[in-house]
Amino acid sequence: MKIAFKSLLLVMLVGMIYACLREKKIEQPSPVSKEVEQLSKWYNRQVIHNENPSAFALRNKADWEGTVIEKKGDSTLFTTLLWKDDQTVRELQVTYYKNIYTGLVRQYGYIQKDSTAVTTFSINGKTLDIGYFDATNTYIRNVVTGKFKGLPTVESYPPRTGIKGHTLTDIPPRGTYFPETGSSVSDAYFSEDEFNGILENLKNGLNAEPIEFYLLVSNKNNKILHASTYTVDAKGILVGDYRLTLHYDSNGLAKFYTASRNSILGIEYIIRADALSKFRHNYRLYKRLANVFYSQDVF
Repeated sequence: MKIAFKSLLLVMLVGMIYACLREKKIEQPSPVSKEVEQLSKWYNRQVIHNENPSAFALRNKADWEGTVIEKKGDSTLFTTLLWKDDQTVRELQVTYYKNIYTGLVRQYGYIQKDSTAVTTFSINGKTLDIGYFDATNTYIRNVVTGKFKGLPTVESYPPRTGIKGHTLTDIPPRGTYFPETGSSVSDAYFSEDEFNGILENLKNGLNAEPIEFYLLVSNKNNKILHASTYTVDAKGILVGDYRLTLHYDSNGLAKFYTASRNSILGIEYIIRADALSKFRHNYRLYKRLANVFYSQDVF
């Protein structure tokens, strides 16, 4: 009798659980809007796919569900998070105007306590612009490469007004997805000793010269470019196909060069300031190495 009663209770309990599960509405992730869906399709068409998993665009993972949409008159700004840690944020910023998408990737470095470093890239990783917001929130541009003009300035009309305005210019916004800690945390500060330590240990595996792939240097410590906010003029130094830009530390001392070509790769090498002659002398060797390392056979 007791066994039968227990069996009956068990059957009733299973039935109640089943009924609850059947009635319960399981929440599904909300689908992205039609606008964001079209944006994602456009973005994926821009990405140059290759077999190198460390390629700039392939390392970015767009959070389409979290895309922020701002409408100004007849234009729209989409901001999508691509990558984030406790000190750096990378955002896709796209403006849509007259059926045309124009997009950039902006990386914000919250390393210094009194400034925010901003590097602007093409969607596939070519460095277009380097600058920073100072303590007064004034944007100061240090480097412009090529013919970069930023996101286009477009004419628009605010809703229900006849006043002509504009949306976006080449001055970047302050950033949308702030890190949880950022520059307000003391241990996020990039000290002069850390900065010098990276450069002192700079060397490649071939001949131990202080010339190393930027991707490897940034993987060891992604603060390296955020700690140098001063450069020579925007023209830089030409070595073969490479354009070299000299970076200074906070005391105005020349520390290293960045080397890039007219390509989607952006910065390819970090060259310590005292190794410029070595790079000039072995330029063709370093070019061949970069072609293999970055898996770009078109150069």
